[in-house]
Amino acid sequence: MDSSTAQIALFDLGGVLFDYQPEVRWQEFAAQTDLPAEEVRRRLSASGYAMACDQGRLRGNRAYKEGIRALGSRMSMERFVQLWVSAFRPDEAVLQVARTLQDAGLAIAIFSNNSDLVRDGLEAFWPAMLAPFMPRIFSADLGLTKPDPRAYQKAAELLGHPPNEVLVVDDAPMNTMTAASLGFETIDFSTADGLSAELEQRGLL
Repeated sequence: MDSSTAQIALFDLGGVLFDYQPEVRWQEFAAQTDLPAEEVRRRLSASGYAMACDQGRLRGNRAYKEGIRALGSRMSMERFVQLWVSAFRPDEAVLQVARTLQDAGLAIAIFSNNSDLVRDGLEAFWPAMLAPFMPRIFSADLGLTKPDPRAYQKAAELLGHPPNEVLVVDDAPMNTMTAASLGFETIDFSTADGLSAELEQRGLL
């Protein structure tokens, strides 16, 4: 059994705690605006809009207004956010592993490359599922996206733990490689069962 010094587990959001299917987002916006889904993707992703939101350069009401301007459409901010977060669906199996980990005595938190639109939308639509995870760190709030080492350093500061006490769970190898190089404990996520087995091996479950 491997020994772990982790005091808190820092989970990625899309692709780990939540299934992430961006094509659903484009299809939902297409149905709302009558634009082809590929055109929606071009205007809201390929254009750099989504990245600007994730990096915090477009936030809140400004992000909403720029989004509907890009689409050439009218809708409420609430509706825009609802469509924006339609790409996410909770992965109950992974969430259960995280809750079990918390019950075993480890704190759980989130670190996501996402905008405040995603944060606000998911917290509105899935509050009970997200409630155990504190803090919830979003790249838009840091102004930095993973795998920038500075993003991990700021995350550790917000958590109040040195890297060796933080377990990073992420589905992107570049992210875990960067975190490991800074002294964080890491798990490359693939499935809920694999995550559970890895946590057991480290004596955390």
